[in-house]
Formats: sequence, C-alpha cells, structure tokens
Amino acid sequence: MTRGAPLLGIETHQVYDVDTPGVTAAKYLTQDIPSYRGNPWLEALPPILSKNQWFAALRRKPTWDADVRHLDGHLRLHALNAIDEWFEPSGQTVSLAQAFDRVLRAGLARRSPLHPEHYWLLRRMSRAPVGSSLNIALAARRPARVCGLVLLGASGMGKSTALIDRVLATFPRVIQHTAYQGRDIPHRQLVHLTVEARSSHSLKTLCLDCITSVDALLGTNYARMLGIRTATGPGLMGHMRTIAALHGLGALIIDEFQQLARAKQAASEECISQLLSLSNVVGVPVIMVGTPKATDIVSAEARLANRTTLGGTHEWDPFAFDEDWRKWTGLLFEYQVLKKPTAHTVDLSRALHGASKGIVGVATAIFQLAQIIAITSRDERLTTDLLAKRALAEVGQMRHILADLGLNRIEQSLLDEHRVRRLRDVSTLRAPDQPKSNPPRTENH
Repeated sequence: MTRGAPLLGIETHQVYDVDTPGVTAAKYLTQDIPSYRGNPWLEALPPILSKNQWFAALRRKPTWDADVRHLDGHLRLHALNAIDEWFEPSGQTVSLAQAFDRVLRAGLARRSPLHPEHYWLLRRMSRAPVGSSLNIALAARRPARVCGLVLLGASGMGKSTALIDRVLATFPRVIQHTAYQGRDIPHRQLVHLTVEARSSHSLKTLCLDCITSVDALLGTNYARMLGIRTATGPGLMGHMRTIAALHGLGALIIDEFQQLARAKQAASEECISQLLSLSNVVGVPVIMVGTPKATDIVSAEARLANRTTLGGTHEWDPFAFDEDWRKWTGLLFEYQVLKKPTAHTVDLSRALHGASKGIVGVATAIFQLAQIIAITSRDERLTTDLLAKRALAEVGQMRHILADLGLNRIEQSLLDEHRVRRLRDVSTLRAPDQPKSNPPRTENH
C-alpha cells in the first residue's frame, strides 16, 4: 500500500493498492502545443498521432497461420475464433480517434494538479452541502465551455469496439505520478472511465457503478470510505465530482447511452442533469455512445447537446455496396480455413452485403458461419448461395432485424417516426471543421 494525496472532506489519506494491475508510471513528454506545457496530466499522455500513425495504432491482426487449412475439420472450426480479433480501421475510425484525442486533451488543458484553482475547486466541492448552488458558482470560474462527443450507430456497427476496445487502448488507463519538476504529486491519474448505461439506472446506481469502477481501476477504497450504499444520489454525485477532480479524470464514456431513454423519465433527466454538473464543475468531457435511439435524448436536452461541439456528432451508418465495402470484404476473405480457399469476387462481396445489409458485425458472423457449414458439409468452399441464404438462416432471430435494416436509412430500421427529424436536429451540432455529409464508412465490429 502507498499513501496518496488526501481526498478533501474525508478524514483519512487515500491509500492505493500497489499491486493494482494496469497502472503506468508517468513519463513526461515535451509538448509542442503551448497550452499543453507545464501540465503533468497532459505531459504524461502518449504523443499526438498523425493520421497514418492512427491507422497503424488502431489496426489489429489476429494470430493467424494459413497452414491451419491443412488441419482436421474439428480443429479448423476453432481456428475461426481468431477472426473475432481482427480489426481494420477506416477513415471514419481515425476521425473518431482524432476527435476523442482533441476532446480529452482540451478538457485536461484547463486542469492541472499544480494550479491553485485545482485545490480551490476541491475545497469548495468537499464543503458544499448537497443540493447547493455549487454548480453555478464554480462554473462561472471555468474559462470555457467543456466539450464532449456523441457516437451513434446501429448495433453491430462496431462503435464500442472502435472507441472502447481500440481507441481507448492507445491511452494508458491509470498513470502513477510521484514527482514533477521537483514537486511531489502523489496522484494516480484516471485517464478515462467507461460505464455502461442500463435502463434500471437511477442517479444513485449510476454513481455506484462509477465509484466501484474507480476503486477497481485505481486500487482505492472510496466505496467503503464514503459509505456509498446508504448515500443519496446527489450526495454520491458530489463525491464523484471530487474523485474526478482529484484524479484528473480525462473523459467519462457512457456506453449504451440509449438505455437511459428506457429509464423512468425523472430518473433519466436527473442522470443527464448530474452528468452535466460533472462537466460544468470539474471540466470532464462526457462521451456518449449509443444507437440512434439515443438521438432523442441528445436532441431533447439542449444543454447536453451543446457539449458535443468540439468532438462532434459521429453517425455510423451501415456500409453501402461500394469500393469501401469491397476492400473490407477482400481483407476479410484472407481469413479462410477451408481446404479450397475461395477467391474474393464482386459477386461474393455483393452476396455478403445483401445478407448483412452492410453491418460489419453481422457480416463477420455470416462469414464465420458460412465456413462452418462448408467444413461440416465437406464442400470446403464459399458460394454466393451459402453467404446469401444458408449462413444467414443460421443467424436465427437476427433475420428479423436485418429485414428491417434493409430500408434505405438506418433510422428507418428502428421504426421510429421521429428519427429523421431528430437526426436533422443533431446534425447541426457537428464541429465547425467537420463536413455535414456522412463521413467514410465504418469497419468491422
């Protein structure tokens, strides 16, 4: 155990578990951006990547050997599992990564453990009674509005894989600081925190999930110290703001954000309002990831929508049958375990598109199932009929979802008569430097 900085408002010093996995020792890098200099929370982050560097960083190839094609069938069925590890980034993924990187650093640029306002903020938050006008008083001292980011797309489009599994993986999750330029800063910095929204979430349960996740990542024991099981929702959010400020939380990612639309209206509105307080008071960007059903929440809550101006609203539609799709399926076809590997053709690519409606997660599943059928039937080859009909039949209930997704636009697939109007509302919130037209198509799940 090691002692860290005191959490103001709690009588004891915070103690870290030294054996906590995933903690990276701080290494400070010289910053080219003037506003990023002299801030240990920023200087400890990885260097800013170029577009080509992002492509290389996000790409993930599975452990693969073409010789598996010579193994017995029952072994080759296991080899197919490696396809789940494959990830080929597209221009849209890189745009998302660059937007997240800007949002993360912009939020931290306004905060530093060396700045006097950091400790002023901690004192004010720790002393403020629950339900006070703290948000207004503190927000007035913030130099600029905090930014955020919205990522919308149908299930299977690879949103969570792209952002949570690939983009966030390029950043350390927890950084251990000890000393910076001769000053002791015994902090554990939490670079990003991801919480999955649930329809049963109230403000209290959302905060419980956040704080218990913080304990698991940082090796802290806030849940026990704060007695969170008996605390109120607003009280827990007050503690969460203090924890976020103390540990330099860079971004809070709310996955499956559309689930809040299924919660009771009062609970949903309270959660959104308090998320805004985390942004207003502490300066933590909130990243929202969800299906197009989350559009109703974003467009209906103007205050939340205004936080997306720097990161933008990224809408991921299924692939069209175009060159991007053919390139993606060409790469996918490299991962065959059949004794008679089938060359990638336009007809096969078209058949896979028709069966999957351009949804990469579904296309990958169909591609794997088609090979399973080919192996077990001893045919050992891929055909248009196999991809378009037989493998799709194995997907089961997914057929009904795909039938809906066969409409011209993804919002129609959700059978939501308000989707088009909501989409137009949110599209106006894009960053000034982003085109309003749809960005390049996305990639695998």
